Amino acid sequence: NNLGSGDTLGHIMFVGDDGTGDMNTVSARITAAAEAAWNSADRPTYMSFSTTPDNSETMAERMRIDSSGNVGIGTASPANPLDVTTSNGAVEIGDYGSLYLERTTANNSTPAVLFRKNRSGGVITSGDYIGAIYAYGHDGSDQDNAGATI
Repeated sequence: NNLGSGDTLGHIMFVGDDGTGDMNTVSARITAAAEAAWNSADRPTYMSFSTTPDNSETMAERMRIDSSGNVGIGTASPANPLDVTTSNGAVEIGDYGSLYLERTTANNSTPAVLFRKNRSGGVITSGDYIGAIYAYGHDGSDQDNAGATI
């Protein structure tokens, strides 16, 4: 029989002893599965990555790569090459991180970035840098020349 949507192709499981004396406690897993029904000319698959949160015994899917190559973090249905979904809508990049956004379609949609700084619960002080915005444009040969810095 052909594989159907959600049928598992295989797992890589990470196990350990939870204190009960056995090594059968799965705490993380990588799964490959059929994304839709298979036939001789169409075999869409996805891979999911699951971990167990603190104070829990139940694994939760954290990331998925779908058959289109879209990567979803916090979503099992990524709609874009990188789709990050959080409970509060925020996506954070660690200390000294940079985020690169480029809009390549000819419409009026503009990428947006919010900068927020926190001093471990304290307020920012005079001289603190909160963020910087660099605007680059294509000059006919490359996009490596800043047109404006805010």
